[in-house]
Amino acid sequence: MDPRRLAGKQPCPQPYTSNRAYTMLPNSILVKLLDPTLAHRLGYGGDVRGSVIQDRIRDVLAAHGRMAVDPREVDDQADLYELGLTSHASVDVMLALEEAFDIEFPDEVLKKSTFASVRNIEQVVEGLVKSSA
Repeated sequence: MDPRRLAGKQPCPQPYTSNRAYTMLPNSILVKLLDPTLAHRLGYGGDVRGSVIQDRIRDVLAAHGRMAVDPREVDDQADLYELGLTSHASVDVMLALEEAFDIEFPDEVLKKSTFASVRNIEQVVEGLVKSSA
């Protein structure tokens, strides 16, 4: 393009660039940080760290649980075995959780009840993460 045609025109504004740290956060955390009231109404209430753990657990369940429903959409107290989690799949979930959180499940927590709900898994994982820190 002829530079004389551009004389007197304003340069194009720089494109908007977002803060990379925020773009890497899950939506639930962004909502919590930006509007706690909206977060509560949308069901994102509670501790940000706790929800990150639960989000990761739900992602692991979605990838390894072979359930008939999306575990990201179920209540944290819902019975995962009633929703299609099998004992074989729960072993795969356990191994994936150990890798995702860099923990090891001790024998005393390897019970069906540990993997019966997202909340149960979260409580055990939180305890293991704290004890390994």
